[in-house]
Amino acid sequence: MTNSREHPQDDLRREPPTEAMVSLLEIIRHDAEVDTRHYAPIEAALPKESEGYEWKRETGEIESYKHDQTGGWLHIDPQSNFYDREAQPISRDNALEHAEHEPSHSVPENTNAVVTSNNGDNNNDQGISL
Repeated sequence: MTNSREHPQDDLRREPPTEAMVSLLEIIRHDAEVDTRHYAPIEAALPKESEGYEWKRETGEIESYKHDQTGGWLHIDPQSNFYDREAQPISRDNALEHAEHEPSHSVPENTNAVVTSNNGDNNNDQGISL
Protein backbone atom coordinates (compact mmCIF):
# COMPACT_ATOMS: atom_id res chain seq x y z
CA MET A 1 0.00 0.00 0.00
CA THR A 2 1.36 3.40 -0.99
CA ASN A 3 0.88 6.47 1.11
CA SER A 4 -0.11 9.45 -1.03
CA ARG A 5 1.74 11.83 1.33
CA GLU A 6 4.95 9.83 1.10
CA HIS A 7 6.91 12.65 -0.56
CA PRO A 8 5.79 15.89 1.10
CA GLN A 9 8.95 17.74 0.03
CA ASP A 10 8.12 17.05 -3.63
CA ASP A 11 4.71 18.63 -3.06
CA LEU A 12 6.35 21.77 -1.68
CA ARG A 13 8.72 22.08 -4.65
CA ARG A 14 5.98 21.89 -7.26
CA GLU A 15 4.86 25.18 -8.73
CA PRO A 16 1.18 26.06 -8.82
CA PRO A 17 -0.57 25.63 -12.16
CA THR A 18 0.46 28.30 -14.66
CA GLU A 19 -3.13 29.43 -15.26
CA ALA A 20 -3.49 30.21 -11.54
CA MET A 21 -0.45 32.49 -11.46
CA VAL A 22 -0.45 36.16 -12.37
CA SER A 23 2.78 37.11 -14.04
CA LEU A 24 4.96 39.83 -12.64
CA LEU A 25 4.75 41.59 -16.00
CA GLU A 26 0.94 41.71 -15.73
CA ILE A 27 1.17 43.20 -12.22
CA ILE A 28 3.67 45.85 -13.35
CA ARG A 29 1.56 46.68 -16.41
CA HIS A 30 -1.57 47.03 -14.26
CA ASP A 31 0.23 49.32 -11.78
CA ALA A 32 1.50 51.50 -14.66
CA GLU A 33 -2.03 51.78 -16.09
CA VAL A 34 -3.39 52.82 -12.70
CA ASP A 35 -0.63 55.43 -12.28
CA THR A 36 -1.30 56.76 -15.78
CA ARG A 37 -5.03 57.03 -15.12
CA HIS A 38 -4.58 58.77 -11.77
CA TYR A 39 -1.77 61.14 -12.79
CA ALA A 40 -3.00 62.03 -16.30
CA PRO A 41 -5.27 64.92 -15.16
CA ILE A 42 -2.57 66.77 -13.20
CA GLU A 43 0.03 66.18 -15.89
CA ALA A 44 -2.35 67.60 -18.51
CA ALA A 45 -3.41 70.58 -16.37
CA LEU A 46 0.09 71.40 -15.07
CA PRO A 47 2.48 69.79 -17.58
CA LYS A 48 5.63 71.39 -16.19
CA GLU A 49 4.50 71.98 -12.61
CA SER A 50 3.07 68.69 -11.35
CA GLU A 51 6.18 67.67 -9.46
CA GLY A 52 5.67 67.26 -5.74
CA TYR A 53 2.00 66.29 -6.00
CA GLU A 54 1.03 62.81 -4.94
CA TRP A 55 -2.23 61.19 -5.98
CA LYS A 56 -4.40 60.48 -2.95
CA ARG A 57 -7.90 59.52 -4.09
CA GLU A 58 -10.47 59.47 -6.83
CA THR A 59 -14.02 60.74 -6.39
CA GLY A 60 -16.01 60.02 -9.51
CA GLU A 61 -13.86 61.45 -12.29
CA ILE A 62 -12.10 63.94 -10.02
CA GLU A 63 -8.56 63.02 -8.95
CA SER A 64 -7.19 64.53 -5.73
CA TYR A 65 -3.52 65.32 -5.22
CA LYS A 66 -1.63 66.55 -2.17
CA HIS A 67 1.65 68.46 -2.41
CA ASP A 68 4.40 66.82 -0.39
CA GLN A 69 5.88 70.13 0.84
CA THR A 70 3.03 72.65 1.10
CA GLY A 71 0.33 70.14 2.07
CA GLY A 72 -1.97 71.88 -0.41
CA TRP A 73 -4.57 69.95 -2.39
CA LEU A 74 -5.58 70.04 -6.05
CA HIS A 75 -8.71 68.38 -7.42
CA ILE A 76 -8.72 67.94 -11.20
CA ASP A 77 -10.88 66.02 -13.68
CA PRO A 78 -9.71 64.44 -16.97
CA GLN A 79 -10.71 67.60 -18.89
CA SER A 80 -8.29 69.70 -16.73
CA ASN A 81 -11.10 71.38 -14.79
CA PHE A 82 -10.27 72.32 -11.21
CA TYR A 83 -12.55 71.84 -8.19
CA ASP A 84 -12.70 72.89 -4.57
CA ARG A 85 -12.99 70.32 -1.78
CA GLU A 86 -16.79 70.29 -2.13
CA ALA A 87 -16.41 69.27 -5.80
CA GLN A 88 -17.57 72.69 -7.01
CA PRO A 89 -15.81 74.01 -10.13
CA ILE A 90 -13.27 76.78 -9.48
CA SER A 91 -10.77 78.62 -11.62
CA ARG A 92 -7.26 77.31 -12.15
CA ASP A 93 -5.84 80.36 -10.36
CA ASN A 94 -8.08 79.84 -7.31
CA ALA A 95 -7.22 76.16 -7.18
CA LEU A 96 -3.50 76.89 -7.32
CA GLU A 97 -3.83 79.60 -4.69
CA HIS A 98 -5.68 77.27 -2.30
CA ALA A 99 -3.07 74.58 -2.91
CA GLU A 100 -0.31 77.09 -2.10
CA HIS A 101 1.19 76.11 -5.43
CA GLU A 102 4.53 77.69 -6.23
CA PRO A 103 5.08 78.29 -9.95
CA SER A 104 7.93 76.29 -11.38
CA HIS A 105 11.09 77.96 -12.58
CA SER A 106 10.20 76.97 -16.12
CA VAL A 107 7.27 79.41 -16.17
CA PRO A 108 8.15 82.56 -18.13
CA GLU A 109 8.79 85.59 -15.93
CA ASN A 110 6.11 87.69 -17.60
CA THR A 111 3.29 85.44 -16.37
CA ASN A 112 1.36 86.51 -13.30
CA ALA A 113 2.68 84.97 -10.13
CA VAL A 114 0.28 82.89 -8.12
CA VAL A 115 -0.53 84.45 -4.78
CA THR A 116 -0.22 82.01 -1.95
CA SER A 117 -2.36 81.97 1.13
CA ASN A 118 -1.68 80.67 4.57
CA ASN A 119 -5.04 79.57 5.86
CA GLY A 120 -3.71 77.05 8.37
CA ASP A 121 -5.27 74.04 6.63
CA ASN A 122 -1.94 72.55 5.59
CA ASN A 123 -2.29 69.37 7.61
CA ASN A 124 -6.03 68.80 7.24
CA ASP A 125 -7.47 66.16 5.00
CA GLN A 126 -8.58 68.28 2.07
CA GLY A 127 -9.94 65.51 -0.10
CA ILE A 128 -13.24 66.02 -1.84
CA SER A 129 -16.12 65.51 0.53
CA LEU A 130 -19.36 64.42 -1.02
